[in-house]
Amino acid sequence: MINNDSIIFLAYDNKTAYGFIQLYFSYSSLVISPTIILNDLYIIKSHRRCGVATH
Repeated sequence: MINNDSIIFLAYDNKTAYGFIQLYFSYSSLVISPTIILNDLYIIKSHRRCGVATH
């Protein structure tokens, strides 16, 4: 993240974080365009299957 090559989004319920996703920016030579790689996705067990990752 020092080189601004990724971004992290946090999911909150009130003031408690219950998940995160990390996206990396890259370039695809296959389609000759910028692309985003979803590298990490984590949701705590109590909030899984509630649509958090979809949002």
